[in-house]
Amino acid sequence: MRRAVPFAALLLCLLLPGPVRSQSRLLGDAATLYQVHSVARAEVFPGFSAIPGDARILVLEASRLNGGSDFWLVPGTEGASTETVVHLAARDGGRGVLLAWHDDDAAMRDRLRLRGFDVAGWSELVELPLPWLAPGAPAPRFVVTADAVGALDAQDRFVTIPRDVIHCFWWGMPEGTLTLLYRAVFLVDGRAITLSAPFDLGSLDVETAALFPPAPALVMDSLALRGQSEASRVAVAFLGARSGRILSFDLQVLPDELMELADKARGHIIDLGATLYPEEVALLADSVGTDLLGMATSLHPAAAAHVAKGTRELIAAQDGSLPLPHLADKARGHIIDLVSTPLRGGVAREAPAERSALLEVRQPAEQEPGAGLVHAVKLRGVHAWVLPGTVSAPLFTRVASEANLVTVAWLSSPAELSYFELGLSADLLPRHLPLDRITLAEALALLEQRLANR
Repeated sequence: MRRAVPFAALLLCLLLPGPVRSQSRLLGDAATLYQVHSVARAEVFPGFSAIPGDARILVLEASRLNGGSDFWLVPGTEGASTETVVHLAARDGGRGVLLAWHDDDAAMRDRLRLRGFDVAGWSELVELPLPWLAPGAPAPRFVVTADAVGALDAQDRFVTIPRDVIHCFWWGMPEGTLTLLYRAVFLVDGRAITLSAPFDLGSLDVETAALFPPAPALVMDSLALRGQSEASRVAVAFLGARSGRILSFDLQVLPDELMELADKARGHIIDLGATLYPEEVALLADSVGTDLLGMATSLHPAAAAHVAKGTRELIAAQDGSLPLPHLADKARGHIIDLVSTPLRGGVAREAPAERSALLEVRQPAEQEPGAGLVHAVKLRGVHAWVLPGTVSAPLFTRVASEANLVTVAWLSSPAELSYFELGLSADLLPRHLPLDRITLAEALALLEQRLANR
């Protein structure tokens, strides 16, 4: 439902009771300001009787350059309260916004709800279950990245389809242990494909357990996220509940071309291996390496050569004891690693196996276009830092885009912000910013700027 009003009506929303807590403002394309309000239905839509007038709803407001505003009822938000936490994210290519909201009441606390909005209206509601949500945990956090996938349409024509990926993080207690959980939703052509189960990021905390584990309140206050939509990456940093260390991870949405190549290579190895393996391992390795050069046409020639060489070496190193399907699976994973592992100075920066994971889901056959596409996220541990000293809540944690630098700040007194800068080596002593001449917000902005320039 939509209602258009002049600019003066903006004052109405500013005076309405129950503002939504959260990141509920966003500057979109063409200088359109999007805002979300929690209001009584009768205050904004007096003529809409399908919902009781005193029922609280979420309203999306779009304010334009010409001074006009539109108000849109967010479907499915009847009963929204002042405890409703809302996040807005822009969609690439002028495709409107994504809206996610979370209610901190007993009935709805265990799920995050998502809708997209553009010129065509609202997309279907997506509900993302949040199992094991920890008591007292802050609202779930999410980051949106965007890319595109290729598929055949109903007329067998190749089409490029925008893909939005919602990366959701929340503090949970599976098996009674506090940890950071992660789940991704892939939105393709208005349809949602969700990773089948939450992933426990805390399971990648393989550092020595802390003698005195940090307090749960401190752990749940520590999460830092930085998304790079154009690179389809998310940097994550948080305080490990088990080790008491600051952990950082790089999450990368893998291109569909890479997943298609890896699947084709796996099938090709099984086909060739049916006659060559295990007796002719060397011939199988050479044949697969040569054929990969022709299969990897979507890659840069240098990258294709790198993949062919690496896969050839992997197969040639086998002694024939590994069953053929297992070898094909191993080669598939190796190809994904070869392409997705970042380089610095020409050297691959791969994380140890115990600090990395590949999460993937195949698009159902009935979901066209794109049926059968594999949507995947690669998680890679970047660093684990021992905090050089004592910190206290509330924490203000910031992470660099490559997850290799982290700033941890806290209020050491009402008049002082202290911080550690973590990089290749950690500070031995904290640094301090007096708050007598600048505000806390200004101090944090300076630390953010410094982190970007390090």
